[in-house]
Amino acid sequence: MSTAVPLPSVQDVFTEDEVARTAYARLVPLENQAELFIRVLGQVLIQAPSLEERALVAQQIHNCATNQELIDLGKFCLEQFVEYIKGLRALSSPPKLARSEILLNIPTVAPRNHLEAKKQALVRDNYRCVVSGFVDFDAIEALPRLEKDIATTPAMIRYTECCHIFPEQEDRNDFEEPGHHNTSSRFTLAHVFGGAHEPSLAETGIHNLRNILTLETGTCPAFREFMIWLEPTGEIANQYRLVKRYAHYGKDLPEVVTFFSTSPDLPVPDPRFLAFHAACARVLQLSGAGKFINRLLYQPKDSSISTYSKVRLRLA
Repeated sequence: MSTAVPLPSVQDVFTEDEVARTAYARLVPLENQAELFIRVLGQVLIQAPSLEERALVAQQIHNCATNQELIDLGKFCLEQFVEYIKGLRALSSPPKLARSEILLNIPTVAPRNHLEAKKQALVRDNYRCVVSGFVDFDAIEALPRLEKDIATTPAMIRYTECCHIFPEQEDRNDFEEPGHHNTSSRFTLAHVFGGAHEPSLAETGIHNLRNILTLETGTCPAFREFMIWLEPTGEIANQYRLVKRYAHYGKDLPEVVTFFSTSPDLPVPDPRFLAFHAACARVLQLSGAGKFINRLLYQPKDSSISTYSKVRLRLA
């Protein structure tokens, strides 16, 4: 099922941002030449979650002297999405947590690896999925009090996973390609949508609890593959509306979720990181890049965007 849509007309976007509007106006006429690349670039500009990120994307578009450079920039953005999803998939097999390793007390040291992040996130999230509310299977036997919760609430029992928002990122300082002579080494997907180079995450690594959600094993892949994402309600802090790529997916999931922590020393997921994830999800949905990337990553290992897109520049 395709979710791709054509780029909106110039008259319908950026009515109060002339710089972004003129940048976007350069893209629309190219949509028929390289549909996927241009739709990705156009949606990256539209979906950027802050004026700062939007200005950066608009400037990169203005820096392109030719139409081919614009197409190349769109291709570069698509490559960033591919690397991002590959990085998340590489984290998709979390370490097994023995029941004896379930933490009973509030940890005092920040997590340094995947296993520690999983343990601490479970403590923070009261041993349950932050979206569905399902209680972690392994925690039930380690913590008898959870059995009382199950007995007195509608909560169900499921295995849970430690789900990252950002994967590890490679240094892009050596990036140099025709059409990107003025492209900053910071112009990576994560920088555009705000957050991956935020100093404290760079110092503490991807296992920082602000980058982690506890999700049950059915919901974690959906979040990782951008089938669901979280948009702030704007009503109270850390409250989000659950958005789905397909309306029929996850009918049993709540429409609104609110994040809490069992301790002020265990931070909840960072709203900026969730805004990044949501922006990526919207781009992947509206441009059709999500379907393209899934097909690409199931191709032989030597496949690349350049070779695969020769027959896929236009979307089915």
